[in-house]
Amino acid sequence: MPGLANHLTPLVGDAKTFSGPSNRYLHFIALGLNLGKTYLHSWDFMRAEVGDAPGFIFEAPAKDAPGRPPYEDEDPRSEGKQRVHAC
Repeated sequence: MPGLANHLTPLVGDAKTFSGPSNRYLHFIALGLNLGKTYLHSWDFMRAEVGDAPGFIFEAPAKDAPGRPPYEDEDPRSEGKQRVHAC
């Protein structure tokens, strides 16, 4: 939603960039901040741990990570809260 978090634009880019299918986190990673490095390292670690096969949430590299998990991974009883589970 454009304008919802304008204060984050310097970190993640504008709404158009962030809502696109690719390079969502590229600006954030490229800044070189410790938080961005930690995010990149953590995403890559999880991809290596559970696999990056097509259809899995970790199939995309960190810069293209999806904003939401696939619908089938959301628990309908959670009232919109994301479900955390191990593969």
